[in-house]
Amino acid sequence: MRILLFTDTHSSKSHIEAVKKKALNADLVICLGDFTMFQAYMKSFLREINSMGKTVLMIPGNHESEDELKDACKGLKNIFYIHKNHYEMDGLLFLGYGTGGFAYEDLVFENIAKKWEKMIKGRDKVILLTHQPPYNTLIDVVGKNHAGNMSFRRFIDKYKPVLAASGHLHENFYKTQKIGKTIVLNPGPSGRIVIIK
Repeated sequence: MRILLFTDTHSSKSHIEAVKKKALNADLVICLGDFTMFQAYMKSFLREINSMGKTVLMIPGNHESEDELKDACKGLKNIFYIHKNHYEMDGLLFLGYGTGGFAYEDLVFENIAKKWEKMIKGRDKVILLTHQPPYNTLIDVVGKNHAGNMSFRRFIDKYKPVLAASGHLHENFYKTQKIGKTIVLNPGPSGRIVIIK
């Protein structure tokens, strides 16, 4: 499966056009949040993404209200809001958790992860989608410090998803790292296609 991931477009028309162009060669599109500047033009952006005719998985960033984004996605047949939820497609299990971006630990996420455990068991193709990056990775570095989330990192270490994609920290756009069998990625605002077999 060819998956196009993008994050932190912040209402940039040039980045959205780049995403739309790359989406022509993708089977699935994923937005990791912060596609707006404090929700400006949120509905028009969602309509534009919906009109591509591709399945789009959506989580909010710290620039979007989870409730308002959830409501805005209703009625858009190609967009699936998966914050605190999951989505299955072609044998892949996508787990979504957005918003925030500034917590070192997240007990809400940890409780949700316990509920996901039964779904994860026995699967080798799990994909974790978060807005904030996991702790102690190439995609959570700010200056000389790590600013990621330890709850997300523990999840990766325990469940070993094939992909863990995040945004939020602009300093780390387009960076990739491998932790065991897990590809950790910040796809940036122009997006990146990842192939999962």
